[in-house]
Amino acid sequence: MMPAALGRRVCVPAGTMRIIALLFVIFYEKQQEMCYTIKVALSGRSVCFSPVRAHRRRQIMKIYFVRHGETDWNKARRIQGQVDIPLNEFGRHLAEETAKGLAEVPFDICYTSPLDRAVETARIILGDRAVPVIKDARIKEMAFGEYEGKCCSKKGWELPREFQRFFDDPEHYIVPDAGEGFADVKKRTGEFLEELFQRQDLKDASVLVTTHGAALAGILNNIKGRPLCDYWGVGVHKNCAVTEVEVSDSGARIIAENVVYYNDEVAPWEE
Repeated sequence: MMPAALGRRVCVPAGTMRIIALLFVIFYEKQQEMCYTIKVALSGRSVCFSPVRAHRRRQIMKIYFVRHGETDWNKARRIQGQVDIPLNEFGRHLAEETAKGLAEVPFDICYTSPLDRAVETARIILGDRAVPVIKDARIKEMAFGEYEGKCCSKKGWELPREFQRFFDDPEHYIVPDAGEGFADVKKRTGEFLEELFQRQDLKDASVLVTTHGAALAGILNNIKGRPLCDYWGVGVHKNCAVTEVEVSDSGARIIAENVVYYNDEVAPWEE
């Protein structure tokens, strides 16, 4: 049996109905998160309506770009390029400290340069996370050709004078035999980024990318949309420094750049 209160016919004044209809129009057309206050004609009471929007959560890809840990050639100030030099003990320590700093990041996938120093850095940072690790040659270090293995420290300089353009004037850097120019590195790292950004299955993922100094500078130069003359931006990133980038439908933006998770003191060999 239906309760009397529910079975009773209720007459609503036309003016009130118009107000209710207006509220529905505002709700569906405006869809704004604000409070609409109306005066109910019959009672004079203030009634607050707060439209509830059915939001679709914004998808954001979070990418953590990491330069590899230290190697003996880093320490000796020798140009590594694409020579496959492994991490040294201190380099592994830096990677372990970085792993602690990124311990709470739920990585879904990892891209790494195929060179051992980048692969090992990725392995240490990932720890026991069982995620796919993809080796991609487009994020290998810049090829230095005949300069590879040469010392570039002030005391033991073994390079031609024009090599100074590498840092001071990258747009006019003279490419050595079997080497690459900055435009070459920017092109291949840009192609890597374009493919990564377009992966629909990673639109809401956390991605680790381990790479190298000049390659990482090319990646960030692409993201910032800067010319070759500003290739180095903030300079060469420290070993195991982390740069966080967020990618959404509105584009890519750098959240933090060249951040280290270890005691940032100058090593004796850097003084």
